[in-house]
Amino acid sequence: MTEWMNEKTQLHIVKTEADRHEFEDWLQAAGGRIAVDTETTGLDVWHDRLRVVQFGDAWHGWAIPVEMSDFHRHIVNWAMWYMESSGKQPLIAHRMKFDIQFLRNAGFKTRRILEDSKAAAWLLNPAMSSLKPAAAQRFGQWVLEGETKMKDLMKKNKWTWETIPIDTFEYLYYAGMDPVLTARLYEMNQPLVDQHYRELYDLELEVALIMVEAEQRGMNVDLN
Repeated sequence: MTEWMNEKTQLHIVKTEADRHEFEDWLQAAGGRIAVDTETTGLDVWHDRLRVVQFGDAWHGWAIPVEMSDFHRHIVNWAMWYMESSGKQPLIAHRMKFDIQFLRNAGFKTRRILEDSKAAAWLLNPAMSSLKPAAAQRFGQWVLEGETKMKDLMKKNKWTWETIPIDTFEYLYYAGMDPVLTARLYEMNQPLVDQHYRELYDLELEVALIMVEAEQRGMNVDLN
C-alpha cells in the first residue's frame, strides 16, 4: 500500500490483496459519512472513460485505479454491494449526476449514491460550489497543493487526463483527496442546508436522479 499523510488525513492507493483487505476493513468499520468520487479521461460521459474510483470519509481517502485490472473493479463492485446491503447511510458525491453516469456506464451499481455535496454548497454560495475552491475556502489553501503539483507534472510531461500514467503518485494523491474533501464539505454544510434549504436540496437530488435515468434510457420527444 502506498500511504501518505496531510493535515491529519491518510490517503491510500489500493494495489494488492493486502490493500484490498485493509480497504474492506476500513469501510466496514467507518462510522462517519462516506463519499465516492471518480477520475475520468474527460467530461463526456458517453465518450470518455472511467480511470479511478475513490472512497473516503473525513480522514481517510482510498484511490482504486479500476483501469489497471479486473481485480480493482471487483473491489469497487464489492464496495457498492456492501454500501447497499449494510444499512450504512447513503454515499455522498460532489456533482452526483456526473459520477453516477460514469460509474453506471462502466458497469458499476450506484443505487446508494444519494447525496450531493455540490448541490448543498451551491445552495449556500453559488459562486463557490466547485469542490477544491469550496474546500480551500473552508479548510485552508493546503487542499490545493495536490492539484497544483499534479497539474505542473502534467504540463511538464505534456500529459492529458487520458494519457497521464495510471500509477503516477501525484495523480492518485489528487484523486484520493477528493472523497475526503467531499465528506468534510458535506458534514460542514449539511446542518445549514437542513435548516434553511432542505426542500430545495431534496428537489435538486430528485431532479438529478431523474435526469440520470432519462439520459441512460432515453426520452420520448415530441418534435411537433
